[in-house]
Amino acid sequence: MPSSERSSAARTGLRAAALAGAALAVLTVVPAQARDASVCAQDAAPVNVTMEVERGRVVGDLSLDKAQLTARFASRHAKGTGARMTTGKWDTVGLTESSLEIVTSTSTLVRSARGGGYCADLRSVRLKVGYPELRVYIPREYPTGSCAYDVVREHELEHVAITRAVLDDHAPRLRTVVAEAVQTINPLWAPTREAAKGAAAKLLHRALEPAVVALKADHRRRNKAIDGHDNYVRLQRRCDNW
Repeated sequence: MPSSERSSAARTGLRAAALAGAALAVLTVVPAQARDASVCAQDAAPVNVTMEVERGRVVGDLSLDKAQLTARFASRHAKGTGARMTTGKWDTVGLTESSLEIVTSTSTLVRSARGGGYCADLRSVRLKVGYPELRVYIPREYPTGSCAYDVVREHELEHVAITRAVLDDHAPRLRTVVAEAVQTINPLWAPTREAAKGAAAKLLHRALEPAVVALKADHRRRNKAIDGHDNYVRLQRRCDNW
């Protein structure tokens, strides 16, 4: 018989850019089924899964000039966190930054296991996926209401719409991944109580990794479709002063 029982809550959050690395971390947690079946008794209680999608608050930023925006994009391009508009000289005249965040909040029943360690039974999962902020940069050389300002803002808001549409399209898949993962996750065994409390959240993030990779690839593809040379030329023809 377990010597003690208690319900514990754990909250794990990772930015999408760091998710792949987190999946490679060594976990001191294993399904109890992989150990002696008597270590942790099977728990048939259903796991409640809820989800919140955060579509991002749009923040306009006029604090940087074109040279600073160009440097900012260059420093972030490898991370895939920005979508920009350029002129024919490839100065950055518009930039939208987004950072996908995934947070899992879990409620877990933790109890001592026979032979040492702890058993963890997941009770509920709250998945929060989205963007706390979508920051739209327009160079300070373009005053509000000018032709260039209006064209750049219109284009950057297309990137905002794409970001939100991709999130809306992929969110159901992310929830499905979690809902399927929790069907076989109980019970878990861990050597310490602290590891047991966070065990389920870590395994859920591992399960989510392929779906997150697919979301990010779709996001890059759709943004690239409106950032081609021909579209930039068409936009620049609408104004005289760039």
